[in-house]
Amino acid sequence: MTIPQIQLAAVVPSTKAPVSSTVEIRCNRPVPTPGKGEILVKLEFSGVCHSDVHSIRGDTPMLTDVAGHEGVGQVVKGTIDFHFGCVGACTNSSF
Repeated sequence: MTIPQIQLAAVVPSTKAPVSSTVEIRCNRPVPTPGKGEILVKLEFSGVCHSDVHSIRGDTPMLTDVAGHEGVGQVVKGTIDFHFGCVGACTNSSF
């Protein structure tokens, strides 16, 4: 599988967004390279949950400006012993 250089993302415009703020869909986000102990997952589906809504409103801090942490996809690259090609919730144990 060829890993693209850019990706589509739902981005929160500001970490101090007002209650009326929205999420912007951007198609120019760079695809990160996995660091030590990390994997890269090609998401097929992702949801924006209630905790994302609180972050978008500025009620709770976000570690990134990209919303949607509940997803399912395929592991495509990594720096740990992992079952590449796994779909959904995978672990580094045998199955």
